[in-house]
Amino acid sequence: MLTRRNFLLALSLITFGVVLAVYGQSAVTEAAAADANEIVIQNFAFEPATLTVKAGTKVTWVNRDEEPHTATATDKRFNSKVLETGDKFTTEFTQPGTYKYYCALHPKMTGQIVDGERSHQTDCQGLELCCLIGQTFEESFHERRRPEHDERLERE
Repeated sequence: MLTRRNFLLALSLITFGVVLAVYGQSAVTEAAAADANEIVIQNFAFEPATLTVKAGTKVTWVNRDEEPHTATATDKRFNSKVLETGDKFTTEFTQPGTYKYYCALHPKMTGQIVDGERSHQTDCQGLELCCLIGQTFEESFHERRRPEHDERLERE
């Protein structure tokens, strides 16, 4: 027979289980978000070798190798101290662009951070002229169309 004491005990266990499940899922979600912007240094490699982020994102490198490493931008925008096993280095990417980096101790180790934000300059890759005169690609394209092309389209 279910006594009041057993009922309260069962209710407490169920409540505890629900709280534990909700908290555990929240902790897993937060850890996954943190790992999404983390670069692991292991086996003399950066993983992932290319990470795409949005402007304002903080990226963390963590050394899980037995050897020391660095994360050094080729343009010197950032440079970690020597990272021993377990050490971390974090920097924020505030401007759109591609940031190439390497390990100063092992220069063959390379990677890059790509800011996913696109600018007009990025949209006009290879079309510097349209960017210089303030035209979009479409405006520039329509100005360069040949009249004979338009006539042929009208006949079809």
